[in-house]
Amino acid sequence: MAVLLLTSAAGAPGVTSTALGLALWWPREVVLVDADPHPCHAVEAGYLGGRGRAGGGLPELARVHRQGGDLTAALWSQLIDLPRPEDLARSSRPAFSRPVSSRPVSSRPVSSRTVSSRTAGTAAVEPIGEGVDRDGDGDGNGEAARDGGGEPAHLLPGFGHPAQPSLFQAVWPALSTSLVELDQAGVDVIVDLGRAPSGAGGAAGIGLPGDLVARSCLLGVVVRAGLRSLAGLSLHRDQIDALVAGTTATVGLVLIGAGHPYSAHEIRRQFGLPVLAEVAEDPRAAAVLSDGVGITSGSLPRGWGRGRYVSSLRHGASVLHRQMARHAGLADPELLEEPGAGAEEAT
Repeated sequence: MAVLLLTSAAGAPGVTSTALGLALWWPREVVLVDADPHPCHAVEAGYLGGRGRAGGGLPELARVHRQGGDLTAALWSQLIDLPRPEDLARSSRPAFSRPVSSRPVSSRPVSSRTVSSRTAGTAAVEPIGEGVDRDGDGDGNGEAARDGGGEPAHLLPGFGHPAQPSLFQAVWPALSTSLVELDQAGVDVIVDLGRAPSGAGGAAGIGLPGDLVARSCLLGVVVRAGLRSLAGLSLHRDQIDALVAGTTATVGLVLIGAGHPYSAHEIRRQFGLPVLAEVAEDPRAAAVLSDGVGITSGSLPRGWGRGRYVSSLRHGASVLHRQMARHAGLADPELLEEPGAGAEEAT
């Protein structure tokens, strides 16, 4: 059950940027699912600068489900590769002036044959998507590929119309099964659920897909350490408590900007929820992921890849991955622990 869900209770704390950043530095191959019920194609329009598919994604999966097709094979066929920011800035600059087209970022489509081979444990099958050359030397084995963020990352595009999320409820049970099955192919899943539509039904009345919540390992509520974001979180305290009581997933906070002004310890004590991971507060650095700043011009902010924001995403991805393995009982927690890490992990 290698599924991580990310949502927010109120406001716009940066769920999508955080989900994207974690996916880009996830220590295992990963699929990022855009399941925001307030669709805006944020990753395609921001980070990918307009490069992506017109249509497809979750709406296409709904069509396949309605027609009784193979949902898992259809899922893999809808994936878009997520290159690292430096790769986009270096090699894809001319394409950003074009609108979203039907051509996926990856030039090699993913077939259902690849899925079945990987699921069966065939080691010779290539990873999904093209290998990304991390250091520009053409061999795909650059420094970035060795720093814990070299595994392939992919995007499953989201809804294309505001009315589609409510029509998708009948698809979630089958899709949840398909997402869980990706673990058999060595792939984890991060689901961007955006802002939860409180009171709209779903899991514990907080509007999240119940089947997806039931089959996940971790559910992170993204929140900033400022008073406005925390006040919004407190207004949804009853729904979150009901969610904790109604799922076997570990529910906790993904905290952005700890110490500005409230510390992780203060927030954890106030809400009685573990802090699953922390992300640095750095709007300029985050804009690279949210809006493609620096990617479209081919000039990333100086030191971006070595800055505290990217470092926090890399560390957060590692911490969350260990917690997922621990939740699934895949390893001894002591063997998964890193020195100095895990002080804010769920216990």
